[in-house]
This record gives sequence, C-alpha cells and structure tokens, in this order.
Amino acid sequence: MLNFDYLDQIATLNSKSIENLAASLDLEIKSLANYKIISSNLPGIGLEPELSGEIFGLEKNTLSSPIIGNNGVFVFYIDNDFPPTSSYVESVQSRLQNNLQVRTERESFDALKDNSSIFDNRFQFY
Repeated sequence: MLNFDYLDQIATLNSKSIENLAASLDLEIKSLANYKIISSNLPGIGLEPELSGEIFGLEKNTLSSPIIGNNGVFVFYIDNDFPPTSSYVESVQSRLQNNLQVRTERESFDALKDNSSIFDNRFQFY
C-alpha cells in the first residue's frame, strides 16, 4: 500500500517491474492470494471497490498504473489468472434472470394500466 505522497514519484519512475518500483520507493510488496471477484474488501487493506475492479480488468503479467483508492495509492502486478468460479457465474446468471423476470412483469402490468380506460373511483365511497 502506498501513501498519496508517492503518486508523483511513481509517475516519474516509469518502472516496468513491481520489484524495481518497490525498491525505488523503499516499500514492501504485499501479495494477494486466492482473491475472488465478488470481494471488494481486500485483506489487510480494507474496502477498495475500484481497486478490485481494476485487478480483474488488468491483463496477466502487466504492471498497473497508479490507482487512487480509499486508503492510499496502489500499484499491482498480476502474475496469475483469476478465473471466475462456476458458483459465482451461476449466482450472477440467477440474479440477472430474476431481475429480468421482475422487470418484465412490472413493465407489462404498467403497459396494461396505461392502455386501459378503467378509472378507479373507490375513493369516492369513503
């Protein structure tokens, strides 16, 4: 994890290696193993949803550009793929299918209401 003070220094170093970057800034490299795409809370760092998205968007064997997070400035290197687990894919598919079903039912009912000529005058009875 980097302090915000390091942002300018990182940009000027233009390092191609995470090891060289850490050595130049006298910082320690922290490894993140068994990270899952459904987590936005990074172990030892905290809640970093933007960083989490960047991790899964970066190609393997590529050094990231500096990313400003909630707790500092981060640079990372992906050396392993993060394949989505089948349970994650199934849960996303199920959630999307349920959302689509609810939306379809709601919008079809709204369309029927909008195109009908029925007026509810029950409020006049009370």
